[in-house]
Amino acid sequence: MKIHKLFSLILTILILLLNTLKAQNSTYYYDQQLINDLLKDYNTAALPKPESGIQTKIDFRLEVMGIVEVNTAESYVKLKASVRQWWKDKRLSWDPSKYGGLNQTWLKSDPQTSNYIWTPDTYLQQDVGEGYLSNMRFTDIRINSDGSVYFSRFGDIKVLVTFDVTKYPYDEQIINMTFGSWLYTDNRILISMRNNPLYIYDTFRLDHIEWDIISSSYKTINYNFSTGSYQHVQFQLTIRRKGNTLVISVIIPCFLVGLASTFYFFLPKGQGERANFLATILLTEIMFLVMISQILPVSTRIPFMGFFFLSVSCVTIFLILVVLLIDKKERQLERIKYKKRKARNFELKINQSLNNNSCVSIEDNQIARLNTDTQSSAAISVPRRGPKWLKFWGFINTRKKLRKLDQYIAFFTGLSLCVMMISMLIIMLT
Repeated sequence: MKIHKLFSLILTILILLLNTLKAQNSTYYYDQQLINDLLKDYNTAALPKPESGIQTKIDFRLEVMGIVEVNTAESYVKLKASVRQWWKDKRLSWDPSKYGGLNQTWLKSDPQTSNYIWTPDTYLQQDVGEGYLSNMRFTDIRINSDGSVYFSRFGDIKVLVTFDVTKYPYDEQIINMTFGSWLYTDNRILISMRNNPLYIYDTFRLDHIEWDIISSSYKTINYNFSTGSYQHVQFQLTIRRKGNTLVISVIIPCFLVGLASTFYFFLPKGQGERANFLATILLTEIMFLVMISQILPVSTRIPFMGFFFLSVSCVTIFLILVVLLIDKKERQLERIKYKKRKARNFELKINQSLNNNSCVSIEDNQIARLNTDTQSSAAISVPRRGPKWLKFWGFINTRKKLRKLDQYIAFFTGLSLCVMMISMLIIMLT
């Protein structure tokens, strides 16, 4: 009894295997027969045969996986994308009942193979390189029994982009991609958009380290030439740079260095320490400028950030000139004070001698020296004639006024740096 059951099980398995092999062989046979019949009188140079008329409608769809490369020096953006096209060709239709119920088959798109079929001559206007399909693999074309054809290629697309970096590092760039037929007018090949013609992957998106895709749009464009009318589809992507890292690592430190230049006010005057401090600040800012020049993208427009760094350096140079003038004025007032004190002490000695009726002989050369010092002090205290913009310098005749001027310059310098920083961030973020 057990042997009989085992024999029945083995026989059932053998029958199933034979049926499976037979089905596979029949499917393979019908598939080969179908391909041979479809390509028997097929001409790859002829346009597809539409259901009616002579116009072939091609539904177009672009699917973007992400940004691969953004090259501002060579003005292009490389995208990882898939180009999908649908059309109908009655030459590639068949009756499934004659081929074992086959509803689909696949043919080649590579012209170097034997069983390839016609594909649209769709091109990209903003292409950089040998063609937008040059970096895409040749894939098989899916054909349904009703003659509908589905063609998809996946790979890299290099798009020419005009960069505007005035708001760097928070700049936004627009990528325009216009697809259309190169040879055929719209009365023969009509390229239109399929449902949801521009799709950006969410699950399989490639996240770029520096850029994000923030918006997308699409539209249909018609071109009229002497040879006829051409219909194209245009896709637009807007990408934004991730600039937070650059702001934290470069812009804010440079702003703090520029703001530190106002601390010269707390250093002693007239000893050269303030000028040395500001010179060190200027060298640090020049180092930032050199570093930024290597980071900034190549463009005919200067970014606002470049103007900011130049402005900070100009403010530091202005402070160095002001400090040199103030130190010079400080030394001048110190000499005047010293000579006046010396003359006053000498007069006190004379008066003290006369009051005590002491016979103090004063040599003529000492009296002459006193008169000379007094006259020179008066001459120094009177401002010399100079440029009109230096007339106010004569009013700074005391150290108190000089210190007040120093305070105002330091305050307004720090205020101007803060205003420049806030203005630059507002311009870049709006």
